[in-house]
Amino acid sequence: MDSLRAGGSIRGPLSLYPRTVTEVPVTITGVAGQTADLFKVLSSTGTPLFTVQADGDITVYGDVLQVDDYQGADLDLTGHLTVGTYATITGAASLLSTLTVGGAATFNAPVTVASSLLVSNESIFSSYVHLNPNGALYLGSRGTAPPAGSNNGVLYTKQASGISELFYSDSTGFESQLTVSGSGVFATKALDNLASVAINTSLISDTDITDDLGSSAIRWNGVYAAALRTGDTAADTLLVQAYDNDTGPGYVTFITLTAGNTPTCDLASGVTVGSAYIYRAGGTDVAVTDGGTGLSAVAAGSVLAANVADTVLAVTSVADLKVLQNNAGTVSWNSVTGTGNSVMATAPTLSGATVTLAAAGTVLSVTDTSTAYTTATAMVSAVRSGNLTGVDAEVLYDARIAPSFTLTEPASGSFSYYGLSVDMTGLAVTAGAGTSVVSALHLKADDDADTGTNYALYVESGASYFAGRVLGYQGSDVTAANDTTLSTGNYFDVTGATQINGIATSGWTAGSLVVLQFDSNPVVKHNTAASAGFASLLLSAAADFSSSAGDTLTLCFDGTNWREVSRTAI
Repeated sequence: MDSLRAGGSIRGPLSLYPRTVTEVPVTITGVAGQTADLFKVLSSTGTPLFTVQADGDITVYGDVLQVDDYQGADLDLTGHLTVGTYATITGAASLLSTLTVGGAATFNAPVTVASSLLVSNESIFSSYVHLNPNGALYLGSRGTAPPAGSNNGVLYTKQASGISELFYSDSTGFESQLTVSGSGVFATKALDNLASVAINTSLISDTDITDDLGSSAIRWNGVYAAALRTGDTAADTLLVQAYDNDTGPGYVTFITLTAGNTPTCDLASGVTVGSAYIYRAGGTDVAVTDGGTGLSAVAAGSVLAANVADTVLAVTSVADLKVLQNNAGTVSWNSVTGTGNSVMATAPTLSGATVTLAAAGTVLSVTDTSTAYTTATAMVSAVRSGNLTGVDAEVLYDARIAPSFTLTEPASGSFSYYGLSVDMTGLAVTAGAGTSVVSALHLKADDDADTGTNYALYVESGASYFAGRVLGYQGSDVTAANDTTLSTGNYFDVTGATQINGIATSGWTAGSLVVLQFDSNPVVKHNTAASAGFASLLLSAAADFSSSAGDTLTLCFDGTNWREVSRTAI
């Protein structure tokens, strides 16, 4: 029988054998425009198990499809292969189109797919899977990781944050996510895609002090970090180095940080500030030009001086030692003859200084314990020198006390406040062959003839209170003249008998009193015109006074004339 037309049925086992080795045992040919399946295998209940569709596609149904490598037979398809449930294919599978695995299939031999491979469930590929250059692999997405196999690694997709991502699970069940948000944003092995990869954990070498970050030839541009730290083991160091191109060559350390119970930071001797050294080996014995003092050779309490360049020694009696000296605002090294001389030959200038005392006490205390007195010895001396000029309406003080505060008197008792207090009661005088003059206040006015108004003591306002005796002063003898000039003092002996018409007014103010004691008998004229710079005398009874030796005349200057206050006739 060469052919069998459709429409009939054959029961019972059917074996077909070719007559020659070149004949095809069974050939199924469809009609023109065939749409129904060419071949179909049904179960006893009519369920399809195997079909060959009109276009040549083969569909395998059922639980197991066993394709054994029997007599060297492989599975070669020119169309699509769809495995619906469980299947085991032991022979090599070669497809020129698409392989779709809807269930759990096992492929024990190599699989070659020309177009695409779609795996919707768990499948095992024991050998390799080859996709042609234009092929694609499609994996169905899972909800959880598949169970770990004893010898197999599993490649699968799974939902992560609502997106299907690619995962790999090894034989121990350790899962690795291979993609994030649908794109390959993990770092590559060559670390050549870090522009879009964030390192969110510590980057740790596998061995201590072994791996470098960059090299001497290829450096990182900038390092932004919160801290540079040593290790936590005692004696661990962190070095700051620079390369020495000609010596060595090699790296030179400038800063060394060392870990320990007391961490240290050591600066090398080559460290500078503005190209100037800030440190030299030897500690205190640093050159003077570098700000050193050489203190290791100086006894405690010594005054230091320079005797040669770059050398500082304690001041001794050796001549030509030098000390720092302020001379008119310029500080320089100047020679002294030894410790017996003043360290500062010229006193430094203090300008605009303010001394403030917040609590009760003494702001400035000066104590002199010398046992010998000399001329012009002064504990505090204020000397103004130079040429002083200025404009009008100015007031100048060499010493000024000007309180500016509120004094609240006590609830009981009394409080005394003195702008200036000089108390000489603590002075004990030992009598000697000579004499002494002790004055709580010694004033000496200017005696320059060009001085406009000259006062040794000027009380501008307020009353003057003298609890002690007010002593006058007898000036030098005055020779009677028509224009008589009195010397310094308030009591004068008048010699000679020349008539007196007026007395000089220079140096006198209204209210000044003088007493004239006559040694002869000059006539003192009443209200007689006097020369310029001299004032007339207005006498009692508007009459001349004819004096005799021993008589006195007391006069008061009213700013214009000398007025008689009283007289005595002896």
